[in-house]
Amino acid sequence: MTTTSSPLGRVPNRIDPLTAGGMTIVLLSVAASAVAYTVGPEHLRVRWAYGVHYGPEYAPAALVLVAFPLVIVALYAGSRWLRTVLERSNEFEAVRTTYDACVLLTLGALLGVQCALVLANLGPV
Repeated sequence: MTTTSSPLGRVPNRIDPLTAGGMTIVLLSVAASAVAYTVGPEHLRVRWAYGVHYGPEYAPAALVLVAFPLVIVALYAGSRWLRTVLERSNEFEAVRTTYDACVLLTLGALLGVQCALVLANLGPV
């Protein structure tokens, strides 16, 4: 069996971790927002502070639950674009795995914050 390779030496028929992981995180974010919108309150608490604080303490659930997936999609798309630009250099191949891991950790952290915010708002006020 022969495999074809791209000019950079990679097999193009394989899904890379950034594509698979990034799309999974995007879909999980959308799913988390959809579930939270159906079972959560109308307003989400976005600030927990003691003493004097400035700014809103609650935000409309629809706004928050739409904003998280949009931010995750924007960061994923931006990281894919940046990776396309960086792949033009020969040096990028040495740090590709690190780049992919950092992007996936960042997207995963945002998904974690989204889930934590939703879970914190499901309890008593």
